[in-house]
Amino acid sequence: MKKCHKCGSTIADDNARFCLECGTECVATTTATVDKSKDKDGEASSLIGDKNIISGSTIVGKQEKYEASNITINQTTIEDHSHTTVVCAVSGKRVYMDSSVVCPVCGKTVAKEYYADATRRCLKCEEEAEASFRNYATQLLAGSTFDANSKSLLEAKGKELMVDAAKQRNILREVQSATSRREISLSAVQQAELDAAVEKLIRVNSQDECIQALNMFKALHDMSQNYTVEFWYYLSRAIADSKSYVAEYEEELTDNYWQRYWGFLAYTILGDARSIAAIERLRKSYSDREDDVTLAEGIYFVARGFVSNDPKLVSNIKERRSKIRPEYLSKPLMFVYNTLVRLGEEGLRIDVEYSIEERFAIINILRGGKLLKAMFADKQAEEKRLAELAAAQQRAEREKAEREERERQAAEARRRKEEAERKAKEEALRQQHKNRIEEEKARMDGKKPAAKSEDKAFVGYQNDIPKKKSKLGRIVLIVLLVLVALIGILFLIPAPESMQ
Repeated sequence: MKKCHKCGSTIADDNARFCLECGTECVATTTATVDKSKDKDGEASSLIGDKNIISGSTIVGKQEKYEASNITINQTTIEDHSHTTVVCAVSGKRVYMDSSVVCPVCGKTVAKEYYADATRRCLKCEEEAEASFRNYATQLLAGSTFDANSKSLLEAKGKELMVDAAKQRNILREVQSATSRREISLSAVQQAELDAAVEKLIRVNSQDECIQALNMFKALHDMSQNYTVEFWYYLSRAIADSKSYVAEYEEELTDNYWQRYWGFLAYTILGDARSIAAIERLRKSYSDREDDVTLAEGIYFVARGFVSNDPKLVSNIKERRSKIRPEYLSKPLMFVYNTLVRLGEEGLRIDVEYSIEERFAIINILRGGKLLKAMFADKQAEEKRLAELAAAQQRAEREKAEREERERQAAEARRRKEEAERKAKEEALRQQHKNRIEEEKARMDGKKPAAKSEDKAFVGYQNDIPKKKSKLGRIVLIVLLVLVALIGILFLIPAPESMQ
């Protein structure tokens, strides 16, 4: 037997060209045995020289001949395959032998690019192993629920087939989605009914409308068992008929994915603490649908936060959202995920516009209707207060404008009155001055002007104006008065004799 010079594995078949463990091409070897005899000097002579010839068990030297006995000599001869080509069993293309590997599983030569070093097999064998795992998972889950026992069996099978964990999850998700869709397609009539039921449910404004939508989904569910129909049917049941949903959920542990998925929501709507157990049961039963379950946890925390008005619970949106891979979510859940993303970025606001699906998710799934209603009430109260304040301000401004207008009109009236009085006075003065001029002119002319009715206010104009006395008489009168005064003074002055 010989060993691989690369990995050291023992090769049972001496004629094998490639190592079965690593696929490395084996090199040619030649074996010879010689005696331990020594030359005349007591030292072993050179057994193999530049011109030694190996013939059977005899090594013939330059001048001496050595018989093979107990010494084994291996001589390695490296062959040059740099220009030798082979056909790749995966791609069918011809490649150089140096760029190829022999798959230990199928024994076929493949190009190195089609060889998986981690599992030491070609990609074709990889695909066959994945197909075997998929078939095993399909048979295992055909008549049972995915539980802890099924999970351990699948993990053991995956380890046996050397399928990595990521590929196992993807294959399991595909198998479960396929087995859940007992009737994937809907007829045109059923699809129209489904669209109408969804439209009615997401636009509900009352409990009666929600019950009507539930009845539409129930009729479709009983007829078709479609994957999307089941999603909306059990969602509408959790919203519209939470009590009977919980009762049925506890009576029988159904295998239906969506019935078990929305169980936590029915508990949450009823305010039942067992919603936590429903979430844990969901994770335990469907650990392969990690993203769906993480979204359910996010819905639970947000719903509890909105109902209890606890911002700490609502803040879990960002943490849960970061753990969800949208590409692995079940498609019907995408509108709920998108709503959570928006709430995580913007928070719950009433000054932004939400789509119909987002409003439905916020109010009926995330249970934010109560908080949203309170926010609208606060907004309306604030708007009413602002409107009343604006009306009062407008009323005050209007009253102020009216008061200023009245004051302006009163001031204008006073101004006009004062202007009229001023003009009347000026006119009276002008008339008085005119009359005086006329009177003076008449006096100068020796005529007595006739007294006018409007001039009666002036004293003396209603009687004849007396004529002026002569100036001579006035002078004589003055002289006489002066003389009388002087005489009186003389009588008052004592005589000089009486003074002595």
